[in-house]
Amino acid sequence: MRTAICLAALFAWAAPAQAEWNGGALKLGVLTDLSGVYSDATSTGAILATRMAVEDCLAAECRSMSIDIVAADHQNKPDIAMSIARNWIDNQGVDALVDMSNAAIQLAVPALVREKNRVAIFAGGTARLSGDACEPGNIAQWMWDTYVQVAGVARRLTRPGSIRPYGII
Repeated sequence: MRTAICLAALFAWAAPAQAEWNGGALKLGVLTDLSGVYSDATSTGAILATRMAVEDCLAAECRSMSIDIVAADHQNKPDIAMSIARNWIDNQGVDALVDMSNAAIQLAVPALVREKNRVAIFAGGTARLSGDACEPGNIAQWMWDTYVQVAGVARRLTRPGSIRPYGII
């Protein structure tokens, strides 16, 4: 997560020709699942991880910056997520969106951050973020994607001689 925060700071601060930074405090919006199927993997843990990463960054690379965090539950509904994200960007000065564990939300956000010239950083998710849904200069995906999750197992299972009478070798 520290890498993601540093990426957000870098995107917003060092690349004015791409995503814009409001020049004051860098404001991060943790758009996460606080109550649904992804809440065990994200939820308050994602908010805490963001806070910890910000603390680490402020102690080192981001020492001279001010970084604020807001958080909300997207309820795994793209329309709610987009409403929150638009409000954050338009009315609360959010510079970067982070987390967003739901693929439908991940696919809706890139167009918004391109339109509003902001940044979205995804911790894993749909492989389309590095394909047809990619918005260079506005999004980053820093962990696994849906392709990587299955590619290793699929290669192993489809290799000749990989399946034996007693299971996978």
